Amino acid sequence: EPTNLNSEEYAIQFYQPDEDGDTDLHNSIILNGEISMQLISIAPTYEWLNFQNRLSQTPLHLAVLTNQPEIVRRLIVGGAQIDIRDHKGNTPLHIAAQKGYQNIAKLLLTPVFHNEINVNSYEIPYQKIPQDLEIRNYDGLSCLHLAALGNHYDSMRLLLENRAPINIADGKSGRTILHYAAEQGNEDLLHFILSSPNTDINKKTYGGLTAIALANGRGYNEAVRILYRNGADTTGLDENQDDSDEEM
Repeated sequence: EPTNLNSEEYAIQFYQPDEDGDTDLHNSIILNGEISMQLISIAPTYEWLNFQNRLSQTPLHLAVLTNQPEIVRRLIVGGAQIDIRDHKGNTPLHIAAQKGYQNIAKLLLTPVFHNEINVNSYEIPYQKIPQDLEIRNYDGLSCLHLAALGNHYDSMRLLLENRAPINIADGKSGRTILHYAAEQGNEDLLHFILSSPNTDINKKTYGGLTAIALANGRGYNEAVRILYRNGADTTGLDENQDDSDEEM
């Protein structure tokens, strides 16, 4: 049985960053390698699982990107921090939402249970799971915005079940997912969002536009009808006809 120092000395060779800042664990995950699990197991403490490469990606970011659920869960159970941001400001959950990897998103939203941690040779700190679902990336987008922009309904449903705020405004224009659906004339997405009792149908963007004003300005008549039937305020619609492009 090696002492802790020896096991740390043994592990350190696999955790030396290369010129891209990637450790052997990063590289094994990128290549879908078979040794990823072993590399996680030899880490002497949970901090080693949070090493970031030159793009600020942790092994967890890469495991999500490459859609490897077992590795994702093993990293979380090993104490990998779930809300570290990469160079675009994305947490691993942002990436799962953007890609529509609902099974991975579920793992990122599930707290670590006591019976899972016996695989660790060290103590892990408590971390709040699910993470703060209002975290926005450097484009001002929350996980829910990314799921909506990708038309990933299962991921949106999962995020909303976990209390993601449905009316959250993006950081750049103040658009909610309802605004996105309206300005794309996306009728299925409109129906989906309007089926939630919490949707604020008259919420305005930073430029003062409602969803119905955006749909009207783009000439999406069916989207306008859907919003109108759901109680959208039509005050001042005609004057707004040409304003919707000003917010591009």
